[in-house]
Parts: sequence; C-alpha cells; structure tokens
Amino acid sequence: MIKLLISIGYVEELSLTYKYKQYIDILDLKNVRSGEALGCPTYDLIKRALENKFTEISVPIGDLYYYSTNVVTLAEIFNELGVDYVKAGICMNNVEEITRLVHSLRDVLTSSRLVVAGFGDYYEIKSIDPIKLFNICRRFDIDVMMLDTKIKNGLSIIEKYGIENIIKLREECKAHDMMFAIAGGLKLNDIVKIVREVYPDVIGVRSILCNERSSIIVEDRLKEVINIVKFSPLKLIY
Repeated sequence: MIKLLISIGYVEELSLTYKYKQYIDILDLKNVRSGEALGCPTYDLIKRALENKFTEISVPIGDLYYYSTNVVTLAEIFNELGVDYVKAGICMNNVEEITRLVHSLRDVLTSSRLVVAGFGDYYEIKSIDPIKLFNICRRFDIDVMMLDTKIKNGLSIIEKYGIENIIKLREECKAHDMMFAIAGGLKLNDIVKIVREVYPDVIGVRSILCNERSSIIVEDRLKEVINIVKFSPLKLIY
C-alpha cells in the first residue's frame, strides 16, 4: 500500500488532517511561507503536532546549499523530539560536500529516519542529479530517497524529470531496499499516473490540496487525493 504524505503549514490545518487520520500515513510539517521546497516549520507547529500525534511525523531541516554543523545539530534536536522522519533537501552539487553532510546526518539520527531529497529540476538550480545523489545515499544505507521539485512554477515533477527517469530511480531504490518517495507540484492526473506506473512507497502532496487565494488545505481536495491513492473507484469516501 502506498503511503500518503500530507504537508501542512499551519496549526489550523491539524484539525482537518485529524479528521482523516486513518488515511494519512505521514504528516509533513513545513514552513510554507519560507519560499523553500522543504522549509523548516515553526516550533509551535512541531510542538502542536507532537502533542496531538495521530500518525508518523516528518519535519524538513530545509533546502541545503552547503554543509553546516548547525544543520546537523538541528537534525539531532528533531531526533530527540521524537520526529519519525527528518528531511534534507540537497541543493548542492559538490559530491564530497554532499557525502559529508549525508554521512553526518545519518550518524546523529539514532531513532528518526533520514529522508534525502533530490530535485528533478536540478539542472535549473545547478544541484546534483537525483540519480547521482542516490549513489551517495546507498553507501550509507539511507532510509528514504525523495524526489521533489525545487522551483514551484506550476510544472510537476513528471514534467520536469520525466516518467522514465522517475521509474528508473524508483527501481534503483527498490533494488537497494530504500524507500522511494515522490512529491513536487503533483496534479490529480499526475497522481493517477504515478500510482499506476511508478507505485512509489510514498506520495507527498500540498499545492493540489490548497485554495489558491488562502493557500489553506481544502477538505474536498483532500478527499479527492485520498480517493486516488487509497481506494478503488468502488470504495470512495464522501
């Protein structure tokens, strides 16, 4: 069964996700105002989510452009808080520096699982190709490899990276017992295609769920996504 990851950016969205808790496998907390793909959330959101925990929780440490001991320390703090997944967005292209960062993060996360995110639009931001990033991750038995988009311009990960490359990365992860997660501007037809052709371990969504004006999750859109990922057409929720 594919895990459904829902990203929230506001405390107010906790009650809605709780309503559909039986269908949400991972609750991803992020700073939606930061302009980052994997913006680190506010402490208040982390605290509230952990106090009312109903599923696994994922927290990003940010879009990372260079190695920093501060980033490693932040990951260690999230580990101590009891977060299930700690996500790192790799916006770097220096293999040695990426290797050092991934290794350091892997060492400090004794209970939380490390998610290393590569970007399908790597050529636009001059970061590492996700396939090359995977080759670094497999050296350290990383728990989860994630594919996302860095530049949020309305184009999905399928449009930016191509379904063939996505399937290739998914198969590499499967061959090395690494979970494969995918996100990145997914539209409803993209989600259908990914469910049918890729069958990843995790599908992550945010933008498709939100009202364009308020950028807040809309219940009807959340139900649409749940129906696609979790149900056959004969067992829809209403």
